[in-house]
Amino acid sequence: MKLIVVILACCLATFKTNAQSTQGKSSELNENTIVKDSTGKTLAYEYWHQRVLSGQYTINRTYTGRDTSDFILTWLTPVHRKRLDSLRAKFLAEHTPVNQAGTQQAIPPVINNSVPKRLPQQSDGFKNGEEMEPFKERDINGQKIDTKALKGKIVVLNFWFINCPACRVEIPELNEVAASYSSSPDIVFVGLCLDQRWDIKDFLKKTPFNFQHIANARYYGDKYKVNLYPTTVVLDKQGIVRFNSVGADNTGYWIKKTIEDIKAEKL
Repeated sequence: MKLIVVILACCLATFKTNAQSTQGKSSELNENTIVKDSTGKTLAYEYWHQRVLSGQYTINRTYTGRDTSDFILTWLTPVHRKRLDSLRAKFLAEHTPVNQAGTQQAIPPVINNSVPKRLPQQSDGFKNGEEMEPFKERDINGQKIDTKALKGKIVVLNFWFINCPACRVEIPELNEVAASYSSSPDIVFVGLCLDQRWDIKDFLKKTPFNFQHIANARYYGDKYKVNLYPTTVVLDKQGIVRFNSVGADNTGYWIKKTIEDIKAEKL
């Protein structure tokens, strides 16, 4: 298992994302490495290690000062995954042992970067089939949102923040889902954003995100144990969690499927 992390680290030494650097020694990526999520929370080794092994996440090194840096668990977009897969293949080609016949020994793939044909990774803070603890809040326009009062409606929740790359990637897909149900008053779309109200409003002027948005929602992220962003939850008409996921992995498809499954049920 450690070999896989070493291979990933060697590939990541040349792989960069916006405003972040992944330069560093592979030996630093071990059970003693302090890895944080996108909001600065420290993650357990088992938690971030399994996500790196999935091929859906990477560890980025962000320099916070002259002699200090943080390791951040980051979701990989499809474009980044393709590039990382290419780097990994190149690394394996250059480091695969050669047998006596002069040909490289076959090494099985350690990462599967194909589009998943199953449910996305679920959040640690939610469990399908359980009732979500309700909350009351006002959105950035002052409108009241009370999930307890919304029973009888299907509620889609998206935990996000402005500087989250994966959150931005899925916004067009989420807008498409919201547009599909724009004439359905019994389906409500709510975003819980970590940013301040005025920052969200400025962002929405350039990047429409057609949900109702609650500002400064870190309290709710902590309350529901949201460690990775974006996190998406679909509640049925009784307030029961019917779907939840982390990352932007075909989220729109699964939201629509869950909504249609709920609508088809005879209550």
